[in-house]
Amino acid sequence: MKTFLRSLPDKVPNANIVVTGDFNEFSQTRFFTDLHHDGNRGAREHTTRGTIYLFDQNSEQLDHTFVSQAIGQRTVEAEHLHVNNWSPSLQERVSVK
Repeated sequence: MKTFLRSLPDKVPNANIVVTGDFNEFSQTRFFTDLHHDGNRGAREHTTRGTIYLFDQNSEQLDHTFVSQAIGQRTVEAEHLHVNNWSPSLQERVSVK
């Protein structure tokens, strides 16, 4: 992913790129440090959303969103979608907040 993202500014200078999802990593790990140092801009995360990962009495945020400078320099809106795979019905599994 890093190689692909590094190659884009030369090919498409104002590319609108969003990389988001469960990276299964904490924000302070080397993977994210390298992404930030490579000129990628992290989208602001709203701390009011709370934790998204619960396991063995640990709760952390493992989902992250990174945007290119073309997006990071403008005002954008996004919806935060929660998927609760342990819920019995589809209506209880997905909620938009």
